[in-house]
Amino acid sequence: MTEIPRQPQRPRNCDLPRNIDLDPFSLDSDYIKRYLGELTPTQESRLLQLRKWIAELQKGKVPSDTTLLRFLRARDFSVEKAREMLSQSLLWRKKHQVDRLLSEYETPEVVRQYFPGGWHHHDKDGRPLYILRLGQMDVKGLLKSIGEDGLLKLTLHVCEEGLKLLEEATRSSEHAIQSWCLLVDLDGLNMRHLWRPGVRALLRIIQIVEANYPETMGRVLIVRAPRVFPILWTIVSTFIDENTRSKFLFYGGKDYLQPGGLLDYIPKDLIPDFLGGPCKSDIVDASLYVPSHYYDSVRRETIIYALCHCGVQRINVACNNMCNTVVRTVPSVSQIMVAPMHGCVFTRRVRVPRSSHSIMFSFVHEGGLVPKSLYVSGAFTERDGDPLSEDSIYKSVSLARGQVHEVVVHNRDPHSVLTWDFDVLRHEVYFSVFRSTKELQPPEQPAAGDESRSVLEGAGREGEHYHRVETSLLCHDGESIQGSHVMSSRGSYVLQWRCEGARGPDGAQLVYFHETLASHHYRGSMSSLQSATSGFSCLSGSSSCPSR
Repeated sequence: MTEIPRQPQRPRNCDLPRNIDLDPFSLDSDYIKRYLGELTPTQESRLLQLRKWIAELQKGKVPSDTTLLRFLRARDFSVEKAREMLSQSLLWRKKHQVDRLLSEYETPEVVRQYFPGGWHHHDKDGRPLYILRLGQMDVKGLLKSIGEDGLLKLTLHVCEEGLKLLEEATRSSEHAIQSWCLLVDLDGLNMRHLWRPGVRALLRIIQIVEANYPETMGRVLIVRAPRVFPILWTIVSTFIDENTRSKFLFYGGKDYLQPGGLLDYIPKDLIPDFLGGPCKSDIVDASLYVPSHYYDSVRRETIIYALCHCGVQRINVACNNMCNTVVRTVPSVSQIMVAPMHGCVFTRRVRVPRSSHSIMFSFVHEGGLVPKSLYVSGAFTERDGDPLSEDSIYKSVSLARGQVHEVVVHNRDPHSVLTWDFDVLRHEVYFSVFRSTKELQPPEQPAAGDESRSVLEGAGREGEHYHRVETSLLCHDGESIQGSHVMSSRGSYVLQWRCEGARGPDGAQLVYFHETLASHHYRGSMSSLQSATSGFSCLSGSSSCPSR
């Protein structure tokens, strides 16, 4: 391979100016416009005041002006409130050694294979763009593999990456870039994502991010929102700052392809292929992850090949005359070192075609269910004072052949939502949901060895006195099942698990949890979405959303 010429080291003044080099009692107008954006005289004065207070408090390294400004904006430029918020955040960063995350974080293998998210170029305003395919995310599998703290550390690593990308975006643009854009694809979202321990873990992560990375989210685009999404939004939205909520844009169905959709916010050639765009989503654009002062243009026929191991990536590069691929050079001309961003893990070769237009690539993994073989015993445990463990909300049931286990739910709130979540631990069971107009009594537990009787046996004939509202589902050993049903009428609803095929002394075993979501919460979530700044259209679909 022909030697790649080195780029001369750029002078230090190409970096963002640090406030330690500035007069602590004034701000240059050109500096403000270039690196901080438009500020009123009052906002400028309060930024200087906060800088002085923090310098006295820290007695050392002071956060950048962009950081100070983010905390001021989060507190409506109240210097006292911003100082308190920032002081707590600096203490948190020191306690948890957050400043070392980028250099020391090693991406777990399960994250590389099954976490459906990654950085993906930029939006039309030059903001770094992060894509999360939440509908393809196995929340339970990830938590049981890396634990809540592992998922939190992954999230913080993404946020730290985002801060570095904001610096690079500001350097390479003609104006200040102070926030990133988040695109959330909800295709595939169902009741599996409403697993209660997972939602609680998500809420904790949201609280930590809100407290320590304020005003970093410039825009949030929610696409392909299914009818189950309002339930999740009802739970989560109360934990999101009101100012951040105002930046959400929602699109149901294929509305995101219409005027007012993604094309208004993301360049057409950067819309990923799984959303109907031309951008291939399985290869990373190396230039996105390399600091601009390490850039070097090479002009040769190109094959990009990347490997990621323990946060280190190497890319073999030669470039087509027409492509001008941007890379960082290292002593070995056959290897290009790329900053260890978790979102650019990829393991396939791609030949860049000879073309006058570069084809844009990025890496956003499609996700999928995490194999139970990757679960780690004890990875997901209960926190002190927080009943997060499964033991506190899930019930265990053993069924011999011919036995049934039933849960009776009395509904007096039409249009409330009945949800369920269960794992089959041994053998197979049939799961069904029934509705009866009669007031059914909870079933009695059978004695050991006795065949249990269904509460429906005295309820009359099926199809006349009671109805099967969910088709029976055969659930196999090792499967995890989640679902919901909108209880449109008053009456008794029965969740039924029946063991028919198990032989031997062990029988079938499962753990389950069920919950009823009040109708006013469900309807309220719809109105809260529609009242936001939104391109959201009414969600529609069948009443039930079962999911394996």
